[in-house]
Amino acid sequence: MTTASRIGLMKTARSKALEELPVFENELSVRTALRAVLGRVGTRVRTGAWNSGLEGENPGYDGGMRIELITTGSELLLGQVLNSHPGYLSGRLAMLGLELARQTAVPDGREAIAEVLGEAWKRADLVIVTGGLGPTSDDITRDVVAEFFKRPLEYQQEIHEKILSYFRHRNLTPPDLVKVQAMVPKGMEVLANDVGTAPGFWFEEKGKMLAVLPGPPRELAPMFEKGVEPYGGGGAGGQGGGIDGFSGNVEPVGQGGCEGGEEVAG
Repeated sequence: MTTASRIGLMKTARSKALEELPVFENELSVRTALRAVLGRVGTRVRTGAWNSGLEGENPGYDGGMRIELITTGSELLLGQVLNSHPGYLSGRLAMLGLELARQTAVPDGREAIAEVLGEAWKRADLVIVTGGLGPTSDDITRDVVAEFFKRPLEYQQEIHEKILSYFRHRNLTPPDLVKVQAMVPKGMEVLANDVGTAPGFWFEEKGKMLAVLPGPPRELAPMFEKGVEPYGGGGAGGQGGGIDGFSGNVEPVGQGGCEGGEEVAG
């Protein structure tokens, strides 16, 4: 079944879920009930629980969109930083009627990240990778992704200028090494970072999708909500298939700093 068909099915199912909502007396109870109903959509679609002929309309449906999360950073495994990414992303996905099928944390190592990425890419429809987009020597997610998909890194002047502007507006001197953050795997869409320096990436190939996001929660949250959630792919040009979005008000998690030093990996 194609990704587009899965998205169409999830949109239809979500609409039917909203019809189940009763009338509530206050906003809090509405939001609580809405999250609960939408969180059940993925399960009900996968099990064919809708008694509306959806199964007949989609005879090739094979179990919903499988989403896997890979969080990178040795500090996560050492317990030095709380890994808030799974909780935050699970909550956002639940609002879309989707859920994480698997979450894996890996240390800062090329082989470790490449191995987990390869396994997830075989199984999943959407793979989300977080962290490791800073300019330091242990920020290697960018390189691993480029190598895995055999897409050379290309320098983008526009991104570099935006990074330099980020420092200038704060009366800071940008270190030379931030230039590496302007390197983008060829052919991948850029996800703008409005509150930090490290851009993210969006990529689609043969019906599968990849989102690479910065580690600091204050950067990851707005990038996911503005760049990944909206239907239409949310890259710089909005050309991808994307995942269907649902407009909700969820505050970014944690404090975090710019990805430039990976102060907070989430």
